[in-house]
Amino acid sequence: MKITGLTFDTTYFFILRSVTYSHINQSAPWYENNKNNVYSKFTKEISATTLPLPFVTIKQMIPTYNNSTNIQFNIVGEYVISYKYKLNQNNWSEECLLSTPLILNNLDDGPWILSIKGKNKDGIWQETPSTYEWTVDTHVSPPELSLSSNFDTGSSTNDLITKLKELTLIGKSEVNSTIEFFDNNHPILYQSINFNDNEFTANFIFEQGEHQITAIQTDKAGNISNSSNTLSIKVDTKLDNFTINHSDTIDDNSCTWAIDNETIHLSGTKNRMQRYPLTAIKPIKSIYLILIKTHGKPN
Repeated sequence: MKITGLTFDTTYFFILRSVTYSHINQSAPWYENNKNNVYSKFTKEISATTLPLPFVTIKQMIPTYNNSTNIQFNIVGEYVISYKYKLNQNNWSEECLLSTPLILNNLDDGPWILSIKGKNKDGIWQETPSTYEWTVDTHVSPPELSLSSNFDTGSSTNDLITKLKELTLIGKSEVNSTIEFFDNNHPILYQSINFNDNEFTANFIFEQGEHQITAIQTDKAGNISNSSNTLSIKVDTKLDNFTINHSDTIDDNSCTWAIDNETIHLSGTKNRMQRYPLTAIKPIKSIYLILIKTHGKPN
């Protein structure tokens, strides 16, 4: 028996009015179980010959976060000769040959969903489209830097003066960005960086002296930011010995003073020289207050 002219993706049922049992392998297991219902066997075998649906895929993928506004996809498919596509909720495109690349230009920043359907040589379109999702991101802002107030040990909590070498910087940036730090325009390594939403912390060990700290970020789409704000941090771990150098015995209301580097010079009415180390008074502006209010020979 030969049957032709069947339509694709259609189930056919055939009723056989007579069956010559001698032409059937009666020793087959299915016959013993279905010898009273031979019709169902023929029905299953014929419907199983239905051809598969066309199905298209994208040959090469792009990063799910991408900073390119112009993208090309190559479409491949099984049992497919052409395709059509749509972006987000827009209308379907005109039919394109499978060999034609799918080129998208001037995409705006934001999420995109590409839907594609393939068609086979019998004109049957793919029922459920293939989809691919990605985000176009072409902008990134500079990170924001600050010194944690717990590590700012100067006379105020925001003067960026500290007696500590091990410091923690805090900042804001895009989540999962790569942050690169610079000290006086030279790249520096950091011990660790931890993200919590769009905030991060980074731990450093700095040497004695002044440091100009900046940072840039590279976001997950590949965009590189401009430089951050500059943190002018002074690390001062040493206590210098200040001295008072005065001449003469200083009488009440006769004290004059001058500053020369780390020495304060006092003078009075009689010739006498003494040096007083000051090992506990710092910064020097605290000394000014004491001297202005002191009369007579300092203790």
